[in-house]
Amino acid sequence: MDKSNRMRSRREQRGGALLVGMILLVVSTMIAVVAMGSTVLQERMTGAQRNDSLAHQGAESALRGAERNMWDQYAASDGLNVSARAAGSLDEEVLEFRENAGWLEPLIASEYGDIDLDSLPNHSGSGRLAEQPRLVVERLPGSGCLEAHCGGATTGGGSVGMVDYFRITARSTGADARVIRSSESTYAMGR
Repeated sequence: MDKSNRMRSRREQRGGALLVGMILLVVSTMIAVVAMGSTVLQERMTGAQRNDSLAHQGAESALRGAERNMWDQYAASDGLNVSARAAGSLDEEVLEFRENAGWLEPLIASEYGDIDLDSLPNHSGSGRLAEQPRLVVERLPGSGCLEAHCGGATTGGGSVGMVDYFRITARSTGADARVIRSSESTYAMGR
């Protein structure tokens, strides 16, 4: 091969190598961009799941705390002095509190103040609720004397055969006030 053929061969190859290198660079850049987008999406999903979990835990904490407080009131007064709203099927304020998807500042709900929003992040790994959980306690119809105990017969154990039913509805936000979860329980106590 003579010298002029070698020079021509080198000139033709230089452009091809550059083109292949550029194509590989573009492909690797596209793969990196897709991987970063996927990572951002996963981070958002994880944050939303954590926010939902915080809201659920806040509502459950308020619900269990209200049950404990009711038990304490009930035991201290032998069932005669329990602060609860009478449940009625047409009570629009209670229905709005129980069924509305947004965060409300209803006049009927009480704040569950046993959750220290400032120290919560230290215990939960930086989770902080946007608002104090709120709850409504209702005394349900049907409270009263149990049939087996109403005839004057005693069954021992100090019970007079009375039972009271309560519905407790608790709502909480997560770290973001747009996420709201509620929990509800029916609580029966007898004397």
